[in-house]
Amino acid sequence: MVLSYAIAEGFDVNLGIIDQARILLGAPRHTVTHIAALDWAEASAFYQSLGELAPAELALRMLMLTGVRSNAINNMTLEQITEGIWTVPVEHVKGRKGFTKPFRVPLSSEAVRVVDLARAIEQNGYLFPNSRGGPLNKMSMRNYMDAWAKYLNVSD
Repeated sequence: MVLSYAIAEGFDVNLGIIDQARILLGAPRHTVTHIAALDWAEASAFYQSLGELAPAELALRMLMLTGVRSNAINNMTLEQITEGIWTVPVEHVKGRKGFTKPFRVPLSSEAVRVVDLARAIEQNGYLFPNSRGGPLNKMSMRNYMDAWAKYLNVSD
């Protein structure tokens, strides 16, 4: 891609350099490991299995309903929500520092229901708090999903 761009810009580029680099560097030493994902056909059953009291389960509901990154959901507060719109602050938006902006997420009626459920467990402003009242740990949702996946494999 970089070399193609350089050629388009008129730079004198030796295209054989790619093959030469492959010879000198040898075969890659790493193997690609894909992150497991929930099969779309199981999404509804998974959503229905989620409880309505535990922070990790409510956070997973919000993740599935909005598609917003887990870091933003873990740090979600009531003050970020106005009239059914969630404004994700810049510190929880992925991107280059100084170039990211807060973004607004319209919440569906089900997402608003999840927010209402989370009000009952809110601590220190966090809708999905950890046991000490801080933001939910980044592994909490993952651990729940891993346990659910193990349960499915056992019952097959």
